[in-house]
Amino acid sequence: MPLRNNIARSSKKLIRKVVPLVVRKSLAKFISRQSWLSGDHRAGWSMELVRDMADKDANEYHKFLWSNHIGYADTYEISQRFGEENINESRKLLFSDMTTALTELKINYKNEIKSVLDVGSSLGYLLKHLEDNVFVCAKKLDGIDIDAQAIEKGASYLQANGSKIQLTCLDMENLTKFLSDKMYDIILCAGTVIYLEEEKAEELVKNLLQHTATMLVITGIASPENDNSELDQSKVRARDGSYIHNLDRMVNQLGGNIVFRRWQGKEMIDGNTLYFVFATPPH
Repeated sequence: MPLRNNIARSSKKLIRKVVPLVVRKSLAKFISRQSWLSGDHRAGWSMELVRDMADKDANEYHKFLWSNHIGYADTYEISQRFGEENINESRKLLFSDMTTALTELKINYKNEIKSVLDVGSSLGYLLKHLEDNVFVCAKKLDGIDIDAQAIEKGASYLQANGSKIQLTCLDMENLTKFLSDKMYDIILCAGTVIYLEEEKAEELVKNLLQHTATMLVITGIASPENDNSELDQSKVRARDGSYIHNLDRMVNQLGGNIVFRRWQGKEMIDGNTLYFVFATPPH
């Protein structure tokens, strides 16, 4: 097995060296559509073929994967995501913290929250959980995601199950026109800001705060050594080129108010470190 793994790594490295990126992108998309391959093999080969993109432009690397339903995006399927039994422990903890924060603000979330936006919604499975179990009186539940395949599958499933959720295929960097004059009681941005470099992440947080009526909920990657609130600048996580941000600073410098937060350092849940920030908009 070690020999086989070494051969595979060497093969991928050689392909990246001799085959132009434009060709490797096409090959990655082709491999991702081969259902006869296991999910791990599809993801491994597709991601590794273009891994050098992450070193040059991490934003574009992640955008390419998500927009083409490649790599980790490949696991976002109806049977694997919808239903209480498929909600990750980290998300259950997030929602528990969220309801705690709302309760401390003296907000009756089951009755008072009428609108929700999920930025990076994928299939809409988290919105469905919120619709059914948390914000049961919400009338407007919107989700946006760059993954057209996930949006199409999720929308079809939600419609067939009588959900009010509306999904839109959209890059989170191009939210301005979509948001227009809309305001949402809750805006959820879970596990998406990590794919934006610091300046673009700051712009996204600013945009979302401006359209938040009650609370903005953001999750990031916890810096394992020091609390993220102590970071002078964003860092890149070596394993996948995603970003470790100081979300506290981003919110505070925009005049937002952090009402609850969680930072768990090196502790891993669902394969990631935990860093949650719950903020109210400027008064």
